[in-house]
Amino acid sequence: MKWLLIALLWAFPARAQLEVNQLIGFGAGGDITKSSATGEWSGATASYTFSGDDVVNTAGDRWIRTIDSFAGDFYVTFKIHFGSNVNTVFGFYPISADASFSQNDTSSASGYADISDETGAYIIKRGGGASDLSIRHADIEKDTDTFTAGDTLIFRRVGTAVTLEKNGSVITSFADASSGEVRLFGGGAVTSNLDIRDVSWTQ
Repeated sequence: MKWLLIALLWAFPARAQLEVNQLIGFGAGGDITKSSATGEWSGATASYTFSGDDVVNTAGDRWIRTIDSFAGDFYVTFKIHFGSNVNTVFGFYPISADASFSQNDTSSASGYADISDETGAYIIKRGGGASDLSIRHADIEKDTDTFTAGDTLIFRRVGTAVTLEKNGSVITSFADASSGEVRLFGGGAVTSNLDIRDVSWTQ
């Protein structure tokens, strides 16, 4: 197969590229990966610094969300560098709740965005300790863990199953099924300290 592809590339470069694309999945329903960038987010973007694929909050009470949404299987990868505020949040919510999103929202009883309370919202929230994570669905704590700045986390949905991974191992398998279209969001109350780096998503 390798020599056939090389011969095709040499003799018919345009046709061969199409064949290669189809073999590896691009243009034929293959996965698409995007790295975070300024234009990939909406909401209170003026209160964030977007440096390459890093996302860093510079003011409290400010929330952002992705323009992209995810209807089927997807995963989002990022390195966590949360600051000291216990209401720092990152995760995803169903687009059916888009009308409830507010870029300046601190309206929930927990002191951070009401969108986090939505059924179908899966989030990580900085816990009470300096390295604590509260892992939540519909703003109900389902699990806890710890983190070190620079740990790689992955939210992953396959079918209706959602998992959270840390440094290559699953740390939480949610019992709650996820269905429907969702989008990523993050932020926090007061001085949020949302800081996630090397952010990308694949669907």
